[in-house]
Amino acid sequence: MANHEEDDGYDYLIEAAYEALEESGFTGLLVSGYEDMPEPAPVEGHVPDLTATNAKGVPCIFEICPREAFATQELAERLQAFARHADAIKGHLVLIVPEGEEDVAWAFLSEHAIPEDRLDVWEA
Repeated sequence: MANHEEDDGYDYLIEAAYEALEESGFTGLLVSGYEDMPEPAPVEGHVPDLTATNAKGVPCIFEICPREAFATQELAERLQAFARHADAIKGHLVLIVPEGEEDVAWAFLSEHAIPEDRLDVWEA
C-alpha cells in the first residue's frame, strides 16, 4: 500500500475520481493533463481537472484539491471561476479532497467567499 502522503496527492485523487465517476454512470468524462483523454474546455482561463455529466443530465465540474492546494490563491481564483460557470450552466462544482480534509475545504470556501449553492465536497 502507498504511504499516506501519496494517497493524498493529485495523481491518486484524479485517478480515484475518474474511476468513481465512470462506475457511477457519469458520461462525457473529460480529463485535464492526460495524453490519451480529451481535455475540458477552459473556464475563464482555467482548465477544470475533470468534467462530466451525471445521470440526471447535470453538467459537473470536478476540481482535485490535495491538502497543499488550500495554501494557494490560485485555487481560490479557479474555484470562483468554476462556481460562476456552474451557476451559469445550471451545473454543479465538486471539490475532491483527501479523506479527512472536508472541513478544511469548507473553511477555504468560506474564507474566499466562494458561493456554495451549486457546490459540494467529496472525500476520496
